[in-house]
Amino acid sequence: MFWDAIRSGLNTLAYWEVYACGLQYLLLLWLPMILLYPVLFASDRGAAIFVSVYTFLGPIFITPIFQGFATFVFVITIAPIALGLADDAAWYLPWNVVLQEPASLIKMCGILAVVVLATSFVPFLGQSPFVVSINACIVLYLFLKSSEDGSSFQETFGLILVPNLWFISGFIVVGFVSFLLGTILMAVLSQFLTSVVALPIGLSFGFVPFFFYSAWIGQQIGS
Repeated sequence: MFWDAIRSGLNTLAYWEVYACGLQYLLLLWLPMILLYPVLFASDRGAAIFVSVYTFLGPIFITPIFQGFATFVFVITIAPIALGLADDAAWYLPWNVVLQEPASLIKMCGILAVVVLATSFVPFLGQSPFVVSINACIVLYLFLKSSEDGSSFQETFGLILVPNLWFISGFIVVGFVSFLLGTILMAVLSQFLTSVVALPIGLSFGFVPFFFYSAWIGQQIGS
């Protein structure tokens, strides 16, 4: 089951939707800059105010919140492919949740923002390339445990959502090797392609352990 999850997780990287979701993730993460840049940088005074405010509030409030939301959108969009349930991403699904279940969204993003902030203070972990995967696994875990009409995905399919220590260790080790290969690939591609193309590719390899975890859960749903 372990190697099947590894193989299925790596197969997820063959879908173009993964890299499109990676680009969407980056755009949502940079949304504060994108929205405020034209206004605040219209003058030197505006730029100075922006730098001062963002330096103080960015790492504590702004970045965790937007990273949490970006991770939520990435996970829910790519979940059908990552779980092995479909060949197409659910582009509409996260936005349906935003409109129909804002309370659940706020709760999930709040939890994730706290996790992002907490991991930033942990030595090595905060700089780890797999922070995005940790956050993504938490989103998927919470989503599968969430109840609709009194029944969650976990209860419906009898899912085990937490793998044993050996599985987790294996996912991390294989994921680290995959990330190194992805970093090399991004470095090579950046010589020929723009950052708009290269960055989502490199970011997607950081999600590899999440793809392993999703494939492992997907095997339970399919069995």
